[in-house]
Amino acid sequence: MNSARGWLLIYAKGLAIGVAELIPGISGGTVALITGIYARLVTAIGHFDFTWLGILRKLPSPQAFRQAANHVDLYFLGVLGLGMVTTVVLGADLVHWLLEEHKQLLWGFFFGLMLGALRLLMDQTGAWRHRYLVVIVLGVLASLIVTRIQLYEAQPAFWFIILSGAIAGCVWILPGVSGSFMLLVLGMYSHLIDAIVYSNLKFLLLFGLGLGLGLPAFSRLLSRLLTHYKSVTLWFLISFTASSIHQLWPWQQVVSYYYDEVRGNIPLETRPILPGTWQNLHAEDPMLVAVIALMVAGVVVVFLIERRWQQKLI
Repeated sequence: MNSARGWLLIYAKGLAIGVAELIPGISGGTVALITGIYARLVTAIGHFDFTWLGILRKLPSPQAFRQAANHVDLYFLGVLGLGMVTTVVLGADLVHWLLEEHKQLLWGFFFGLMLGALRLLMDQTGAWRHRYLVVIVLGVLASLIVTRIQLYEAQPAFWFIILSGAIAGCVWILPGVSGSFMLLVLGMYSHLIDAIVYSNLKFLLLFGLGLGLGLPAFSRLLSRLLTHYKSVTLWFLISFTASSIHQLWPWQQVVSYYYDEVRGNIPLETRPILPGTWQNLHAEDPMLVAVIALMVAGVVVVFLIERRWQQKLI
């Protein structure tokens, strides 16, 4: 049984994972691994299975509740989840403000984080095999398909919100891959931040439903993939991420808009352009030096996380 200090430590680890999941580039799974709770977390999530449902059928028996809670390590997940929610709720306003007022700087930092994350993933792939070329091609194709089905609407359909939650849930527990980056690829990151800031309960409930559906199923699949096909899985993730990272490029030209009654014209589809071209289009300073500095800072952050990760594994 965890002591009060132990529960407080788990809560603090939840805070750290929440920070990772709020910004694209840093993986919550990586932070869970660094803090020593990854195996416990994946195991607990994977126990939301048919055995657990069978125990729930015996409710409202107090004994059945204890069995169900112990089967999924419910108190651990609850305290960890509370820490994550705390960070996301408190940090969403800051991210929302940065998206509105300093998008180039924020995107520059995110871009650097993803470059660092790609390097981190490549360090884990092991020896090169020519058969990995097939997996890389599949990853690129998957990226092209996903980026083409982004939801370019002011109000996402309910099924797409659920699907996005499920996909984010799957990616969330992958070490080295950011769930927030996947939401950016899907065009849902800003929608989720807005939902948190403006307390859009309908959106959050639908997203939470998808998250709850995706996590348990994928945790069991992930365990098998990383055990038996680690390098193949990692090369697929690398090629997918590398093919999608252009969406984090700080200087983008807007191709199409939608109109929002509160915020006016909101960009829908964009394409990356050079800083000089961006300056000519907007007649504004592209803040090239500051953005590059933040890109470097993003790479350094991931490098420091990687060093901490390696120390934990030694």
